[in-house]
Amino acid sequence: MTDQGNEPTRVDTPSVGGPHDPTMVGVPPVGPEPVTQTGHVDGPPPGSPPPPWGPGGPPPDRRPWIIAGILALIAVIAIVLLLVAGDDDEPSEDTTTTVPETTTSESTTTSESTTTEAPTTTEAPTTTEAPPVTADPAQCREAGSDPTDPESPAQAVFIAWTRGDDACADELMTDDALAELFARDGSEATDVFQGCTEQADPEPHMDCAFTYEGGATHYKLVFSPTDGWQVYDIEQVAD
Repeated sequence: MTDQGNEPTRVDTPSVGGPHDPTMVGVPPVGPEPVTQTGHVDGPPPGSPPPPWGPGGPPPDRRPWIIAGILALIAVIAIVLLLVAGDDDEPSEDTTTTVPETTTSESTTTSESTTTEAPTTTEAPTTTEAPPVTADPAQCREAGSDPTDPESPAQAVFIAWTRGDDACADELMTDDALAELFARDGSEATDVFQGCTEQADPEPHMDCAFTYEGGATHYKLVFSPTDGWQVYDIEQVAD
C-alpha cells in the first residue's frame, strides 16, 4: 500500500516493550510517572494497589498510648482494692447501746458513770396529838346530883383536870375554883384520892383530899338543890 503521496508503504511494526507488546504479559503499561515539585517520584508506582492508610501517609502509632491507659486503669483498680481491704481489716464499731444500770435509793441515784446526790430533806416527825378525852357535860352534872355522895363529883373534877376537860369540870365547879385548879397542868398528876370528910367551919361543907408527894390538894364542896354538888374552893397544903 501506498499513501496518497505515492510513497511506498510499510507495515507498522510495534515497538518492543511498548504498551501493546504481547511479550509483556502481566506487566502494567509504563506511563508517565508523577513528578513532585522537586522532581522526585511521589507515591507508589502506577498500577500498584493504594496503601491502606490512604494518600496521606501511614497513621501515627497509638499503641504506646493505649498501653499507658491500660496500665493506669490497672493501677487505679489496685488502689481501690487496697482501700477496700484496709476498711475490712479495721474493727467495726460496736453499735450495741448499753443502758447503764441505775440504782435508786431515797437520797442517792447511782449510775455507772455519774453519781447524783439528791438533796436530803429531813422532815420533822409528824406528831398527832390525840384529842383530849372529854366527858359528856350532862354526865358530869349527873355525878354531882346525889346529896349523899360528895366523892363522885370530887373525883369527876380531878379526872376532868388531868384530861384538860374544863367543860366537864365547869358543871361541878364555880368559876373562881375552876380558874384556880386549871391554872396548873394536871396532865401528869398522880394524886391519890383520900376520901371526903365533913367540916363545920367556917360553914358546913365537905372536904375531899388528894395527896401527892410533898403535899395535898383539898376540894371544898357544898350541895345546892338547884346546882347539886359544887367545888367552890381549891386549897393547896404542903407537908
